[in-house]
Amino acid sequence: MNKSIRYFLVILTVCFLAGAVHSQDRTRTRGKEKGMILDLTRFSLGTMNKTEDRKQYMSTIQLEKQRIENFTLGIVYENAFFFYRRGDYQRAHDLAMAILAVDPEFKNARTLAEQAHRMGTFGTLSESEIIAAKTAEAERLHANGRLVEANRKFDEILAIQPNNGNAKNWQRKISKEIAQEHERRGDAAYAKGDFEKALDQWYSALLIRKEDPSLVSRIVKVEKELKDKKLTAAMKEGAEYYSAGKLVSSFNAFQRALKIQPAEPKAQKFSDQLRTEIAQGYVNSANKFYKSGKYDSAIANWNEAKKWGYDANTLDAAIKKARNAKTASTAKKTTKPISGSVTKPEIPTVEQEDPFAQDPVFDEPNFNAQLPTVETTRVSEENRRLSQEAYGRGVKAFNDEDYETARKEWNTAKQLDPGNADAEQGLRRVQEMLEVR
Repeated sequence: MNKSIRYFLVILTVCFLAGAVHSQDRTRTRGKEKGMILDLTRFSLGTMNKTEDRKQYMSTIQLEKQRIENFTLGIVYENAFFFYRRGDYQRAHDLAMAILAVDPEFKNARTLAEQAHRMGTFGTLSESEIIAAKTAEAERLHANGRLVEANRKFDEILAIQPNNGNAKNWQRKISKEIAQEHERRGDAAYAKGDFEKALDQWYSALLIRKEDPSLVSRIVKVEKELKDKKLTAAMKEGAEYYSAGKLVSSFNAFQRALKIQPAEPKAQKFSDQLRTEIAQGYVNSANKFYKSGKYDSAIANWNEAKKWGYDANTLDAAIKKARNAKTASTAKKTTKPISGSVTKPEIPTVEQEDPFAQDPVFDEPNFNAQLPTVETTRVSEENRRLSQEAYGRGVKAFNDEDYETARKEWNTAKQLDPGNADAEQGLRRVQEMLEVR
């Protein structure tokens, strides 16, 4: 049967079977009617002219429908329990089964349906005898160390008798024992160096022992240890990839380190340096492709260099020249000789018009070298110019009190020209400002 139809039948069942309940106990649901209203006024959906807006609207509708369904099933369960306490086991069973038709995971309804069926079929068996049997079974499970199952059995007792003091006492006792078991397993995992498993177990214990300062302190300590462990592993991985010449993998490893510990100085420094080296590698490859007449490959590599932060203006100019050279080369191949004494116009070739004729040729990067330092880095005039431009952008950002952008630009300036004293002084100044904040 369709779920919507079943849901409608549940509502009809409530209307016909619960009338007597509301006439005798009207105060029980007074004031709850408001909860039945599909209230969308709490949500600011705006205009729905985009796919995301429509998705948000449908998600909101589904959440509100689920809230109303939960509210309705709660009322039905209250009525079913009311009939059960009156001894009307058939109606109690019917209502509980109607709930389960809509929500099979409603545990209290399942317990009530089973109990109502049992009481209606075996009327000679008293409720107290059933409670005693369930208690004995729960105690047996507890004695065998099956704590979770024992706890569920006491849940069944409380579904029938919500004020059963013995069941409540047992549940408090079992909850403490479950917390102790989680703590013990956490301690064992920590001793083996499995910090994540230890934290999972301790958090489970904390859900029961919500105000345990020693447990909270232990969790905080191990969270820091785990964070440091992950950070060290990421930094080590980045260094190993760099030594193997795998620059992109190295960059990704240092980026993971920054997610673990934002603004970690070494990870930030190495990430900036790798970004520059990767961009430079693409530029070097593009230069080679250009000089061999492979203009499309050259353009593709220059575009990749832009993604890694290389100066866009410089690269755009090179791409434009490469496209012109490609056009000229294509025209030269397709031009037919003209008979007579007319001189054929001269078309520029790669050798005649090199887009880097006025620009320095970049050195081939040594991927296996250590990260450059002030003493070991050879700085081209182009890099000095780009460094000064980055420094100027950093000054503007600093004056606008955008210290993070200023630090980023000055770090770039330092990477391009490690001897840029102005950028070094700017970095010290921005660090002072951030510490004051």
